[in-house]
This record gives sequence, structure tokens and C-alpha cells, in this order.
Amino acid sequence: MTQSFPRQGITDSEWQVRVQLAACYRFLHRLRMTDTINTHIAARLPGREDRFLLNPYGLLFDEIRASNLVTVDRDGRVVGPQSNVNTAGFSIHGAVFRARPDVVCSLHTHTRAGVAVSTLRCGLLPISQFALYFKDRIGYHSYRHFGGSDDDCAAFGADLGSNIALIMENHGLLTVGRSIPEAFLLTYYLDKACDIQVAAQGTGAELIVPAEAEMAAMAQEVDSGFGGRPFGVPEWEALMRQLDREDPSYAN
Repeated sequence: MTQSFPRQGITDSEWQVRVQLAACYRFLHRLRMTDTINTHIAARLPGREDRFLLNPYGLLFDEIRASNLVTVDRDGRVVGPQSNVNTAGFSIHGAVFRARPDVVCSLHTHTRAGVAVSTLRCGLLPISQFALYFKDRIGYHSYRHFGGSDDDCAAFGADLGSNIALIMENHGLLTVGRSIPEAFLLTYYLDKACDIQVAAQGTGAELIVPAEAEMAAMAQEVDSGFGGRPFGVPEWEALMRQLDREDPSYAN
């Protein structure tokens, strides 16, 4: 049975972030981008650089609700009545938030295509339109057992740098966004890029790489958005309409 907690003491601005983050968990469930109770998404609380929201360990992504997300401080301490925090999630996302004050949402996945590309020496190749969003904007982090030490966090933050995504070698993918919708769409596109690359490389045929100017123009769309709207927002709103029609329990 999914456990939830009262809204007492939660500001309207925090509740809005909770609702968006819970929706993001549900989207990954619907897109089959989960790994049972593992992987995680974190969001910084508005106006609080030292606190962020994370999923409680042990719940499937379709059990995540706005009310059962866990508040964690910069030292990994749970703030509030919850106790089953995802400690691995804190270590990874805590490192991101410490290194990148501009990041609002950090999203980590272990999808089949993402892990497959994380094992390739060539990394992500600019061979699909999806991959071009990450041209010169993706970092690589060598595999290590991430224990959350100061050295681990420093190395993780350095490898992420100013990029919008990180391939955790032999492990999985991570994206960061200035909003939850942005981080979600980056994850969706990065996984699509990995899936297409694995399929294309599997043919053994020669791969086509677009011209540099065209790749740069596509990558710029992350900053400029579409039609004057921030990157990720139109897709997010469409998915939210579907989720509200079919299962609005995420917002409880």
C-alpha cells in the first residue's frame, strides 16, 4: 500500500514542485524507463538551495505521489516524518546540486539503451536528431562505486561540468534541467538517441553524421525552446493532460 503524508506545513510553491516531480516519476513509469525501485529524480525546493525532494526508497514509480516525496537537506538528513530516503539518490543528486546552483531538477535512469551506450568507448554519437541536442553538451563519468564522499561528489560535479547531461560509464544516464519539464524531456531525448544508436550500430553499415552547422543549430534549441516557449514545456503539458485524464492520483 502506498504511504502518503499530510500537506500540513507545506507552502503552495513547494506543493507545486511536489506535484510536478510526482508527475515526472509517473511519466517514466509509463514510458518503461524505470528499474523497479531503483533510479531516482530529485528537485530543488524553491528558495532553498540547501534542500531538495527525492523519492522514498522502496516505492515503485507509479506509487510516487506529491505527498510521499522526501525532503532532504545538503547533508543527507531527512526533514520531516519520512525516514526511508533513497541514500544512493541523495549521493548522486546532492553532488549535482552542490556543483550546479542553476540546476532545479536532476534525473537518473538505467534504461537498456542508456546503459548499453554507457559501455561503448565511442560514447554518444551525433547520428540522430535526438542526439544533436547533446552535441558538445554531454560529460562522461568513469565507473566508480559512488559512496557519497567529498571526493566522489567533487569528481561527479567536475565531470558534469556545465553540461546538460552525463553518461555514467557502465551505469546509466543523468540529465539536469532548469525546470522539471526540461530535465524530463532531455532524458526522453537522450534515451531515444541511445536507442537509435544501438539499432544503427547493430546493422554494421556506415553511419551518416550531419554537418557541423546543422548539429549546432539543433543543439541551440535547448536554450531557445520552441516557438518562444521554454524547452520541454509543450510536451510536458500534453503529457500532463493525459495523466490527469487517466490517473490523477500523483497529485495527492
